[in-house]
Amino acid sequence: MKKFEFVSEKKFNKPDDPYFYTKEDGYFVSDSGSYDKDQAYEKFLYLSQGGSLKPTIEVLDQIILND
Repeated sequence: MKKFEFVSEKKFNKPDDPYFYTKEDGYFVSDSGSYDKDQAYEKFLYLSQGGSLKPTIEVLDQIILND
């Protein structure tokens, strides 16, 4: 069972500018954060329903050099 948490973090030098993100099993989820609460919450819901924020990588061209 996975545990997802929607978190607000305020820096000591920016107390009026919270940063929102998702934690999965106590760990920060990369690319889940935003200063926009609604955007971060959408990502939280997506992740908690089994979605992934990992980027899709596609190799478009390749060159191999022989020494």
